[in-house]
Amino acid sequence: MASDITVCNIALDLIGSDPINSFDDGNKRSNLCKRNFAHVRDSVLQGHPWNSAMRRAIIPKSTVAPAFQFDNSYPLPEGPTPEKCLRAFAIWENQQWHQQFRVEGRNLLTDAGDPLNLLYIAQIADMESLHPQLRNAIAMSLAVLLVGNLTESGRRIDAIRLQAESAMNAARREDSREGESVPFTATEWIDARL
Repeated sequence: MASDITVCNIALDLIGSDPINSFDDGNKRSNLCKRNFAHVRDSVLQGHPWNSAMRRAIIPKSTVAPAFQFDNSYPLPEGPTPEKCLRAFAIWENQQWHQQFRVEGRNLLTDAGDPLNLLYIAQIADMESLHPQLRNAIAMSLAVLLVGNLTESGRRIDAIRLQAESAMNAARREDSREGESVPFTATEWIDARL
């Protein structure tokens, strides 16, 4: 069964370090893992619309409206149920997906009506619920942070970075095989790039 410690030990194995039993082992390896694991996990989850990290929530409107530009404000999920929102992805309204919103602080501003049907990337605490390739990508990304602190080898650092990129690409490819993504139109893409 995959856990935070399992993912950390995959990262430690990759760089040639001894495994840990818990974040509280009291050694350099466990301290580094404890300090960096959640940040790396959340960064990897936030960076791509992973199927296993997507969640849906129906959110009631905030009583405080935005000062200008948008009609409504909605508080983003904070967890544990629904799980904390790392990245708002799309709004479902009138039987179609919309990406016309702005996140400011922990609020989503939009003209969409109440209640808000939100598709979002969640902060996933249960590693077992993530796809194995995604867990591997998290481990490889953690290894990139750990390798400089636990080894002096420049070649090993470069090799770990390449392996992490490869693991991330493999996870994205595997993820793309599990259903269709939310469609984006060329206009929205171009507008977002401006």
